[in-house]
Amino acid sequence: MGRRDIWQVQRTGGSPEQEQLLRSRTQLATFGADDLDRLIADLLSTMSSYSICVGLASTQIGVPLRVAIVRRSDADPLVLINPEVTATSGKKDSKRESCMSIWGLCGEVERRDKVRVRYQDRSGASVEEQFHGFESRVVQHEIDHLDGVLYDERLNTDASLESIDIFAGLTPQASDSGVS
Repeated sequence: MGRRDIWQVQRTGGSPEQEQLLRSRTQLATFGADDLDRLIADLLSTMSSYSICVGLASTQIGVPLRVAIVRRSDADPLVLINPEVTATSGKKDSKRESCMSIWGLCGEVERRDKVRVRYQDRSGASVEEQFHGFESRVVQHEIDHLDGVLYDERLNTDASLESIDIFAGLTPQASDSGVS
């Protein structure tokens, strides 16, 4: 299929059905099916279409399976299949987050600096890996998606959503020829 539309919450133009899926826990992905490979390819294609996108979960393209990808600066994108957080540690850090499914908005979210995650790689092998800093934040954000939690539910108590201009000139629709 290739690049897909990014599903949105209602406040940024999504339908009630899109928001319901975005806020629902996903099902485990099953290996050996062509649709898993196709889903991963679609996630990679969709993420690569947006330079501002550092991670993407399957629910964001309308698929309720536990699959997410994370852009890595020094390597190929990380594919997380059936990921689960096994531990968090380090200092609590509050930073602004944005999301492709809450288009054009951002807010302050507190997260731990380190996260340990167990997941399966593309071959089905079980991997346990610790992430630090920004990569830890992105991995936690994407796993939250798979658990049906969006960052607007984790905003610091005194924070609210604000407009952000990094989305200027972009749209979440795959048919938009202005994004490549």
